[in-house]
Amino acid sequence: MDFGLTETQELIRRSAREFLKDESNSETIRSVASGNHDALEKLWKRMLELGWPALIIPEEFGGAGFSFSDLAVLLEELGATLAPVPIVESAITSWIIERYGSESMKSEILPQISSGDILLTPSIVERSGSWDTSSTTVAATKSGTNLVITGEKRFVAFAQQATHALATIRLDDGQPALITIPIWKATGVPSNPNGSCCRSSSIFHNFQ
Repeated sequence: MDFGLTETQELIRRSAREFLKDESNSETIRSVASGNHDALEKLWKRMLELGWPALIIPEEFGGAGFSFSDLAVLLEELGATLAPVPIVESAITSWIIERYGSESMKSEILPQISSGDILLTPSIVERSGSWDTSSTTVAATKSGTNLVITGEKRFVAFAQQATHALATIRLDDGQPALITIPIWKATGVPSNPNGSCCRSSSIFHNFQ
């Protein structure tokens, strides 16, 4: 059994190292850590051009259709340079939607992630610090054809940059659910920094 990297994985590793050597240097990392959103946006745009956020999204939705093993090679290189980008957040939420989402959700959301039109991040940690669905307090109440979302999530990675959140909520009947919310480009949804790089608390108050 061969445990070495495939040709594709070698190519991913080599291209990632070359790119990150120039683009994710110590100056860039310090700039992002100090709150320079323009520096993060510039770095993320370059990675979108390389197709990294779409690496494991199926080809039918505009992605590369690669495997988690291929993604792991990229993540190793990102970790080695401390690149402050939401690749993990984007990949995990994309995978969840691809695996568990409805066909309409896949068709709507995944191509937009692949193209970079939206940036999706997990929003699952409750104000209490728990991520267990049994303790979910963010409530969703039906209002006509809409859902009115009220509550707070903590430690939302890249909350200042994300356009959408994949959030755990509790429905009228008490059952937990996972939905995609276009929150940070909407008005009236404050996002409060927690004092650490790229993480915030987000409060939903009668958001539809």
